[in-house]
Amino acid sequence: MRQYSRIGSLRTVACAWGLLVVGLAAAATAAGVVSAAGVADGLGAKVAPAVVMSLVVLPALLWFVRPARRRLALVRPLQGVALGGAVTGAAAGASFGALALAGHLQVDVVDGGQLALFLVGNLVVAAALEALPEELTLRGAVYGELATRTRAALAGVVTTVLFLAAPACGISLAALAGGVVGLDLGRPGLAPEGQDPVAYLVLLACFGTMLVSARAATGSVWTCVAAHLVFLTVNRALVSSGSWQTGLQVDAAAGHELLVLVYLGLATLGFAWIGRRRAGRA
Repeated sequence: MRQYSRIGSLRTVACAWGLLVVGLAAAATAAGVVSAAGVADGLGAKVAPAVVMSLVVLPALLWFVRPARRRLALVRPLQGVALGGAVTGAAAGASFGALALAGHLQVDVVDGGQLALFLVGNLVVAAALEALPEELTLRGAVYGELATRTRAALAGVVTTVLFLAAPACGISLAALAGGVVGLDLGRPGLAPEGQDPVAYLVLLACFGTMLVSARAATGSVWTCVAAHLVFLTVNRALVSSGSWQTGLQVDAAAGHELLVLVYLGLATLGFAWIGRRRAGRA
């Protein structure tokens, strides 16, 4: 019985992680198809891969892990969202606020309508493309399953390692799919094209550690979803907007992007403190 249970746990972890990798590859392929069709920018170009990602990952995840669906930790949604958003937002606000008070960061709203459109569009796209699929598969199914079989710390380390491996595997799978359908979807690599692999993996490791600490502290995957959304919104608004038109003009000192690691560290400590408080009360 115990051996069967272990096999079932490994199957759940493998299915959840595999679904994430397939979803990442499918989203990249959808983005390539949209780009080949001449829609290289705009909200529509962002929505298409986000819809594909959610359609590939979420229904299949709920189906494959249904015997252990409680592992997903879909509990206390309002409390989880509020706590994840508050802790991550406070950590980011303290970090960038300190830089602003020191005179090294100035943010001006140049287009209020564009800012509102960015906030709404980014929320929808980030939730469908990244926050919901990644959190339900990794901090939900993978961490939830592993934490029932081993120590929480080890479950967190394994979950974070799989978080680092997923993009590289998704990129490689997308490149293979591109060769089959005749699209140039880039080359296999550890990071998306144009990003330094070492910096990307360091950021991902710090981000994954923060998300695992959020999951462990509250027992709700919704905390991770909210923290993920705040992270993406803050970074796109204040650090690197990519192809998003944010409606903001940001003037900052060189190297201010390193504050992302600072506020991730602060948020991790905040969630760890919350976890200790909850454990003490229990």
